[in-house]
Amino acid sequence: MPKPPRTEGGHRIYALPHVKRLNFIRRSHELGFSIEQIKALFKFIDEPDHDCGEVQTMAMQKIAEVQQKIADLQRLQSALDAMVNSCKGAGHSIDDCPIIDALYVENQ
Repeated sequence: MPKPPRTEGGHRIYALPHVKRLNFIRRSHELGFSIEQIKALFKFIDEPDHDCGEVQTMAMQKIAEVQQKIADLQRLQSALDAMVNSCKGAGHSIDDCPIIDALYVENQ
């Protein structure tokens, strides 16, 4: 991002293009784009000879990443549900706790 000018007191002066780029960075980050991906998006914007298809490809890759994270979280939830459902709860010895036992087991 181009550095905005400063006042004599050292405060930055943000013009509308700066504010727009900052908002673009914030929104891109909120949607899960990494700093490197945001730099690539700016490259598409700032350099000629790029088209919307390149941005669409990046967005589709981000969707695939999100879908993978969702699948991973669903597997995690299922594993935790199974552990919680196998637990007898209060009044039972920690020595026989299936949750503790499951945490000691290595993944195959």
